Amino acid sequence: MENKEKIEQEVQLEIIEKLPKQILQEMLDIYKKSAEMESYVKIPFLIIGVFFLIHNIFIAGRSYSYDTYNTIKTTEFSIVGIIVIVVFIMAGIAIDKNLKLKKKLTNASKTYNISLETMQNEFSGIAANLYGGRGVKLTK
Repeated sequence: MENKEKIEQEVQLEIIEKLPKQILQEMLDIYKKSAEMESYVKIPFLIIGVFFLIHNIFIAGRSYSYDTYNTIKTTEFSIVGIIVIVVFIMAGIAIDKNLKLKKKLTNASKTYNISLETMQNEFSGIAANLYGGRGVKLTK
């Protein structure tokens, strides 16, 4: 066997060098909460799918009296309406967290003289590696 040398390269991230650890951790915490929200948003859509399946198996294709039909229809629309409201609330919370994070990243970029592109790329790399998700987009 050939003797192969290991080449180790130390990666220097500008945001780790320039940003205070407390500020970086605060931004990572906001990102973590935002990334966790993405998994919770999937739950209402799963519930809608199960609800649709239950409706098709037990309710669709059967005859009901007019009063019973109205009760079923009202109940179904109420459940779907509640789920839609929950999705909108969750989306609003996620958007709010993302806006706070972008504002903090942009302010830190200006304060510590780091380009927006570098801030976006390095923070996204760290955050996505630690907590998953898509990262953040600061530049157009």
